[in-house]
Amino acid sequence: MRFAIGDVMVEMIDDLPAMDFQLAMLMPGVDPRWLAPYLDWLEPAHFTVATATLHLACHAFVLRHAGRVVLVDTCVGCHKPRPIRPAWDRRTDDGFLHRLAAAGIAPSHPARYRSR
Repeated sequence: MRFAIGDVMVEMIDDLPAMDFQLAMLMPGVDPRWLAPYLDWLEPAHFTVATATLHLACHAFVLRHAGRVVLVDTCVGCHKPRPIRPAWDRRTDDGFLHRLAAAGIAPSHPARYRSR
């Protein structure tokens, strides 16, 4: 997905395009009935009432402006110990890196990038 915000071009790069969480896990103590006023836009794409399941995704964003490129990395990443989330534990899927390269970002040259 690409879109513009003023003069800034934004490209969304999928890491995990679909991941489900139980509402109680992410928001302990929240009563699913509190979401009733918002179900017209939450369900079914973002929330399933019957199972109290949130449907989320994980993306990075590439911002381009005036010859500059900024990567906003909000992704899960690979090869990291995440024992609480077995599907992410020492994850080896390199699809994100391929999608990043397709967007013109070369993760093989880390010296060119600064982390903040």
